[in-house]
Amino acid sequence: MTKLNIHKLFYKDYFASPIRTGRKEEKNLSFSFDGLHEINTQIISSKYEMFKQQAEELKIASASTISLTTKYPGLLVGAGYDHETHSDNELKLGFSFDFTTGLPIIPGSSIKGILRSAFRKKINNKPYALAKALLAEINVDLTEEQCEMLEIELFGSSENNEQSILERDIFYDAIIDPLHVGLFLGNDYITPHRNRTHPEMSPYTNPIPLPFLKIKPNVKLIFQFGLKNRTSQLLNNKQRLDFYKKTLKLLGVGAKTRLGYGKFKDE
Repeated sequence: MTKLNIHKLFYKDYFASPIRTGRKEEKNLSFSFDGLHEINTQIISSKYEMFKQQAEELKIASASTISLTTKYPGLLVGAGYDHETHSDNELKLGFSFDFTTGLPIIPGSSIKGILRSAFRKKINNKPYALAKALLAEINVDLTEEQCEMLEIELFGSSENNEQSILERDIFYDAIIDPLHVGLFLGNDYITPHRNRTHPEMSPYTNPIPLPFLKIKPNVKLIFQFGLKNRTSQLLNNKQRLDFYKKTLKLLGVGAKTRLGYGKFKDE
């Protein structure tokens, strides 16, 4: 078993050797960090079979699963985490790793939020229109009232505490398939036209490429769910999995989905 922990590399070792630049009395006092290029190379060149045992530990034995494979250009999750000091060779955006194994994950809370958003999006100002369209693709026809009941059945309600949390589906972290072989992380670039010193000049400023970390295309992910059997339910277990899969494929996961990141194809 490898002792390499990518979470530790990315969030701790990355900033272990600060070199102060500027003077204390100057307002532009900052730090740069040595060895970032080498750490980036170590992360991106890692092969998933090195972490097979750790990957197996992230599997939920009792979970029902669906499998989806990342499409080009890949998947970016955890971009909102702080990971920028304006140093050279720095990967600028955060990334979501499991703390213990150091492997990439999509937090279950994020998956739940994406799935619930299908009930909140409107089409032509009609409530539940998107959810109804997705359900129709799996041959389920529900009224608006039934869609509202389904949302509460799957996710609960802050206004209605009648349903026990023990009766709701559990949304576990999604993981890379433990059987994946080869590279799984890569770097990419965004080129924002932004002038931080003079924002009014942003349209006329040459973009500076900013590198970030991503899960590469053609990597299979396993989405894990704890499906609860209820005495009364609008969707059976298979229908729920089919609905979850359709929603994830349509809406995507993570950041920059409008640019194509976080989109999936069937395995």
